[in-house]
Amino acid sequence: MPDSKFDSFIYDKDNSVHFLDEIEDDNTYYSKYYEHMLCPECEIATVTRSHSKNGKLYIKTNKNSKHGITNGIPCYLAQPPAPQYVIKGHLRQLRNNHNLQNKLKTLIRILKKREVAKNTNIDKESYTDALSLYYTPKNKAVKNRAVIPKYSINQWYYIPKNEIVAIYGKVKIEVHVISNDDNTKQNKYWRFYNVKSNKLITSMWANKYPNDIEDGIYYFATFGTKEQYKSFYNLIPFDSVEGISLEKVK
Repeated sequence: MPDSKFDSFIYDKDNSVHFLDEIEDDNTYYSKYYEHMLCPECEIATVTRSHSKNGKLYIKTNKNSKHGITNGIPCYLAQPPAPQYVIKGHLRQLRNNHNLQNKLKTLIRILKKREVAKNTNIDKESYTDALSLYYTPKNKAVKNRAVIPKYSINQWYYIPKNEIVAIYGKVKIEVHVISNDDNTKQNKYWRFYNVKSNKLITSMWANKYPNDIEDGIYYFATFGTKEQYKSFYNLIPFDSVEGISLEKVK
């Protein structure tokens, strides 16, 4: 099965989380981060950067390096990514059982808890329970455990196209409304901006989402895809009604 690909790592010199965009430059990578990168989840396995066939960077576990187990739970990144058909079926089941929002709210809770944990001794909650699943491969009798890949929305460039993944993060949202020529119909969409740089990340249509969302900074989570529209890549949630979770940053 394919290895998990991820977008962040722990730099062992400062014990903090760093992201793919920080190791894009070869000189920076080899002079500073090479052989000093740990799994961002268990902080035990060593990891390294690699390139996909299209040249995009990703982070993977070093060969022969083992991930840890915390409170009896295997590291999220020790498990392979689930096939897309399995992820779609799993999300449909969550939606039918009205559990999709619960999973998204869990992602936001973990994100918030980890922000607090940066400067405290609070244990960070694992993503394993929120994003792992079991399935029986075709022509097999034994169930496999796998995970839904996750990416920070602030690492948008590195998110694979046309694949359902978990997308989350702290982000600035601007609400925009456009009207047709005779003003008989309005369409609402959201623009997402990086909180630190204020650079535009992406956008998504938001007609079916709550009207009380206003401009501001939010914790955000969705299961969705990055899809191309002309020269731009939009965010398309898996579910058009309950497919996102938002919590305004106080």
